[in-house]
Amino acid sequence: MNMNDFQFAKIEYIENTTFDGSLDSFYEKGIEGTIRENIQNSIDAKLETENKVKVRIVLGKVERSELPGINEVFQHIDSMEGKNEYTIEKINYMQGRKEENSINVLTIEDLNTKGLSGAKNGQSGRSEDTFGSYAYRKGFHNKNENAETEISRGGSHGIGKISNNAVSDINLMYFSNCDEFGEKHVGGSIHLIEHNHDNQDYRATGYFSKKDAYNNRLYPFENVGYSKIFNKDTRGLKIIIPYLRKEFTNFQEIVKAVCDNFFVAILNENIEIEIIDKIQDKNIYIDKKSLLEIVEDRNYYENYKPSIKKIFTPLYVQTFQEVIEPTKIKVDSLNETYEFDLYFKYDEELPVGRVGIVRSMGMKIVDYKVDRYIRRPYNAVLIGGPKEDGFLKTMENESHTQLSADNIKNTNSKKNAKKFLSNLTKKMQKIIDDSITRNSVDSGELDTSHILSELDSTFSKNLSKSTEKVQVDSKTSLLKKKNKERRETRKEKEYSIQTKKTQNRTPRKLKPSEKEEQGYEAMILPNSSVERISLSDREIIKLDFNNIEGSTNWSECDITFVVVDGMGQEHQQEARLTDSFESITNPTGSKHYDFNDYKIKNVEIENNLSVINLNKNGDVKDSLKYLYKVEVESHDI
Repeated sequence: MNMNDFQFAKIEYIENTTFDGSLDSFYEKGIEGTIRENIQNSIDAKLETENKVKVRIVLGKVERSELPGINEVFQHIDSMEGKNEYTIEKINYMQGRKEENSINVLTIEDLNTKGLSGAKNGQSGRSEDTFGSYAYRKGFHNKNENAETEISRGGSHGIGKISNNAVSDINLMYFSNCDEFGEKHVGGSIHLIEHNHDNQDYRATGYFSKKDAYNNRLYPFENVGYSKIFNKDTRGLKIIIPYLRKEFTNFQEIVKAVCDNFFVAILNENIEIEIIDKIQDKNIYIDKKSLLEIVEDRNYYENYKPSIKKIFTPLYVQTFQEVIEPTKIKVDSLNETYEFDLYFKYDEELPVGRVGIVRSMGMKIVDYKVDRYIRRPYNAVLIGGPKEDGFLKTMENESHTQLSADNIKNTNSKKNAKKFLSNLTKKMQKIIDDSITRNSVDSGELDTSHILSELDSTFSKNLSKSTEKVQVDSKTSLLKKKNKERRETRKEKEYSIQTKKTQNRTPRKLKPSEKEEQGYEAMILPNSSVERISLSDREIIKLDFNNIEGSTNWSECDITFVVVDGMGQEHQQEARLTDSFESITNPTGSKHYDFNDYKIKNVEIENNLSVINLNKNGDVKDSLKYLYKVEVESHDI
């Protein structure tokens, strides 16, 4: 046995011929998944000192000859046989890397961390031997003896380390460790499929390790005689990922992965990260000061607020920095109450709103979408404590990027999580509504300038038709001046007719849906055809179909509310009518109209007008901008 061996467990027969599904899951996250997992582990492993955690990320090249055991690795890769189209393609791809000599490599090294303990005990199975758990076990999470510290840690599934294998073309990773005694060891793993090599069947996973024939355990190699890329001289852990996929070598994407996921930890000055690209000769040091500069740099982030729709880091950073005193909010599950700090900002320039939910250790979990409030102008950061962290962990997926009750198997726990998420949504909806109300004109106010104008115009017309003598008071009277009648020329008549025609209001017809193909036609009414008044307990909407071609034949219509967001985009299924209104009637209240979440059905049209009363369901404040989609039967057109 030499210091370059990979150990694959022997099996009696091949049963599983597919790659580990977690590889694809983490591969879909790109380089962000790897950066996220490793920095999370570094923060979790922080030493009990005032020194902040430091992480050094380096992109570079390594020669094939510098990788221990690489010849043996490719012997096993060449032995694999695919049994379906996907595995055949992937195996061929991996085998195609065999002749490469200059290889992309990514290293991630942490400082001021504990490193892994118990390396000399190898595959001991003891929870306190973190080296053995990290090197040789899947789905196992070492728990910290301090319960509060443990519950606040980022890791929970014990599978995140496979993210390093996922970004390698051949699913290979190594690591170097220096423990509290200054002892240095190396390990590694490769994830293949079960295969036959030299007439022996082997398990899919191979470990860079030596094997004790007496107790059949795996033990790590001492870090002596390896290439300098394996050097780890200070306490902590260093990850080495060779054959880094080309699409993951983007310097800017690595910088963004750090900022997107750990902006709170960086702003709280708990961690600093240095990123070095030796291939392109670039480097950057990310601390609190430089983070603020990075999120304002257009080379990294979109900063024009109306265009921010997917990556919200600049908004989160601004919100977290500018909100000095966060709001304390409480969210109940079925049997517990959880308290969070909410950093919230209302900003009318924003086309969409998100809540960045962040662990107390400073890692963002998810850009949380508040149901039906996705396109509201706000931004928020939500942070709990150890108790909240522990509960959120139960709802996270293995890559810590999603909160869902679907991830929970226990029925009662699933119900508990659903209740929490439902209450969180309701709590945020109320906060958003209140912020919109405070920053908007009271929805009960009505602009009456057009009414006054019409009254003035009517008064003038009536006055012109009255007697020539107009009594102003008991002593004074005026004579009305009678203008001479002037006939229009032929050209003026033609112009007048054309002008009247251009003033006709034209609806925007829509492409037919399934229903429309069955005898209906849909159109968006022009704004000039709609009047809407919002009162404390109800809304009144009048649709005027006069001067719209064919409308004289219409007897009834279906009405859909179309929300218009800050970018002018239209959304037909955004605001639910059933949440805002308890009933919808004609003006006298004698007829109730059926309606669902998004549509009012069979509304009467009389004298080319439809007027509806929408009776509010409680204290509803609605400042959304709407267009109105009208559907009428084709035989009425």
